[in-house]
Amino acid sequence: MIPILPARVGLPSRYRSNLWLLAAIGLYVTFAATTVQSVGVVGEVALGWMKGPPVPVRIVLDEPPVDHALGPLRAQQTRPIERIQLGSIHLPLAINAYTGAAPDWPARIVHAVTGSTRIVRWLHLLLGVGLIVATFQFLRRHAGAAAAVASIFVLASRWDFVFYRSVLGGTEAVLVGASLAMIWALWSRRWRGSPNGLVGIALAVGLGLHAKLTFVVFAAAVTLAAIVLRRDRPAMGPPSRSSSLRTVLALFTPLLPILVANVHQSWIGSPHLRSHDHPSLQLARVWGALTGQSAPTRESLHNIVAWLGDPLAFL
Repeated sequence: MIPILPARVGLPSRYRSNLWLLAAIGLYVTFAATTVQSVGVVGEVALGWMKGPPVPVRIVLDEPPVDHALGPLRAQQTRPIERIQLGSIHLPLAINAYTGAAPDWPARIVHAVTGSTRIVRWLHLLLGVGLIVATFQFLRRHAGAAAAVASIFVLASRWDFVFYRSVLGGTEAVLVGASLAMIWALWSRRWRGSPNGLVGIALAVGLGLHAKLTFVVFAAAVTLAAIVLRRDRPAMGPPSRSSSLRTVLALFTPLLPILVANVHQSWIGSPHLRSHDHPSLQLARVWGALTGQSAPTRESLHNIVAWLGDPLAFL
């Protein structure tokens, strides 16, 4: 007779994948605690979350740069270019003409309460944990546990993911989160028929554009991919229609601070500072790159290649 062995008893696959998630988070926290600690925060980013009024910027001009007040709104030509001022409370609305300030509000509150740059850095690192968890949940639901586990270990051990969470602010975390949210909402609408998919896409795009208007490049790429692959979906009825008003509000409400900031900037008199915080210089750089003309670049190609060419330098 062939003996019948009892079935192997073990943890359900869902619990095993959760254990792998905890292991990936542990790996990420270990890297965060043992690397990049000798590197400080980026000053122009920290201006968005440091407590108190904006840091004075000294510039040699024939005349001092002009600011403008409109009720509680304050516009200036250096970061943050737009803020709300109520007595001793300063709340940035826009860091520059293309970057909103809301992603740095949590860090600003933490810094105002604790006064600790180290605690703010750990807050940003914890946002990285949230991104790892969100990536895991999305992939486990739509691609399977194996793909989810493999992906989060790649993400948790990437030097740039750890580095940017440590030295930059909430803007980059929101950009990554908005990217994932846009894909998730698109997937839910196209393959699940979710009635809120379109509103989710609009909200993700709005939040991404608030974090930085250059998010439009990612949004355009995803939109183009969705159009090209529009036939790659199950044979099911069309998604339920979403409210047009909710969709428009989800897209444009996050953009209001940047719109207000750019309109308010037009009321500031001369002299105008030539800075990459304003559209004119950024457009000159893009046009110079496209036409081959000389343009004021931030980094030489040699520096960029040297920086990207050693991905394990932080180990």
